[in-house]
Order: sequence, then structure tokens, then C-alpha cells
Amino acid sequence: MRNPFPFQRVFAQTAIGGVVVVVLFLLAIAAPQIGIGAPNGKPFAETGAITPVINYQGRLLNPTTGAPLNGSFTFVFRLYNVVSGGAALWTETKDLTVTNGLFSTLLGDTTALPTAIFTGQNLWLGIKVGADAEAAPRQRIGVSAYALYSDNVDRLDG
Repeated sequence: MRNPFPFQRVFAQTAIGGVVVVVLFLLAIAAPQIGIGAPNGKPFAETGAITPVINYQGRLLNPTTGAPLNGSFTFVFRLYNVVSGGAALWTETKDLTVTNGLFSTLLGDTTALPTAIFTGQNLWLGIKVGADAEAAPRQRIGVSAYALYSDNVDRLDG
């Protein structure tokens, strides 16, 4: 059967080709900075240290009325390797401004995230606001944060 939308195939091929070109272009720009092809055999030895942070956005509501809150609140963020109970592997306390219930922060910009805890194990984020108890249930950390585990590659044998 004839494809009634022949442009879809062309668009898909063009889009894929465009991505490859962009990736290769970015790689060509970044290669000197990240040490690709370094003569010492350690291609990433020249890279500068990055600050590992996790972007986090949330919504803070009045627990009684459900109305969005406004103001400055003290937040305590903790990472755990258990869904409930247990000891925190990392803790960060910071004051955040909440506008119409919305807030945004970078976890790890005040208290550095220990990249050694990103070993592929499941991690959960606990959040406490002000004098309230930690919110339940804890939120499971998604896959993108596990890119921090790549920092441990230089510690592997072989």
C-alpha cells in the first residue's frame, strides 16, 4: 500500500540526520575542552569539575484549604536509600521563596551532593517544610540524577 504521507519518511530521515550533525558539531566544539584524544590516554583528565546538582520544582499548598502558599519557607531536603525510615544519606537546608505555591531549587547547591551515593541504588527524596513533619510518601529519584554516578568511573579497576 502506498504511503499517503510521504513527507513523514523524509522528515524522520532529516530529523535524525540533523541530530547527528548537531551532536557531531557539539562534539567538535567540546573535544578540546573535554580532552578527547588526549595524548595521556585519559580522555577526560582535562575536564573541569562540575558541581553535581539536581533541579527540583514543587508546589506548596495549605494542607487545610489546599490554597497555594506565598512567602519564604525553610525547606529541609534529604536523600535516603529506603522508601521510609532509615538514616538520611544527605541533607540540605535552605530558605526558598514560594510564589502562588510554586518553588524551584537546585539540590546540592548549598550542601554538596555526595556522588558516591549514586551507585545505581534506589534513592528517595524526603522534604520537610518549616516545623511540619517530613512529607509522605518520599519521592523516588529519577534516572537523570544517576548520571552523577559517572563521576565514580575513574575509581573502577580495569
